[in-house]
Amino acid sequence: MARADLMLFGHVVEFEPAVLAVHDALGTQDVAVVAAVQLVEHVLKSFLAELLRRLLAPGGEDVVGVVMMVMVALALGIVALLAVVVMVMVLVVVVVMLVMMLMLVVVIILVVLSAPTVREKLEALKKRHRTEEKKEAGTHAE
Repeated sequence: MARADLMLFGHVVEFEPAVLAVHDALGTQDVAVVAAVQLVEHVLKSFLAELLRRLLAPGGEDVVGVVMMVMVALALGIVALLAVVVMVMVLVVVVVMLVMMLMLVVVIILVVLSAPTVREKLEALKKRHRTEEKKEAGTHAE
């Protein structure tokens, strides 16, 4: 007798068709089901095989290259950010120094402009001091 074998997920199912076609397991209505099962098995096996092939592909160099490029880009970004921060700090220091220099110039101008007034006040103080000394000398002489 002839036997028909069906492979399902690695297990072998054996069919023994009866002599009479009354209980034939592989009759015409069951051929479509067997074909659909075999199609699903084939698609599943080929999908899993392709997935496994892609996972085991020698792409390590590419991943390392991409990771290195990302790390270099990140490092350059950090260096650029630090450079910008330093430049802003230098700009702030320069602006503060300019403001201080302007204030110094204003103070010098005020001192120069007020110099005659200060001289006059000093001379007035000297005169008053002399007159007080003369008065004291006159009171001591008596």
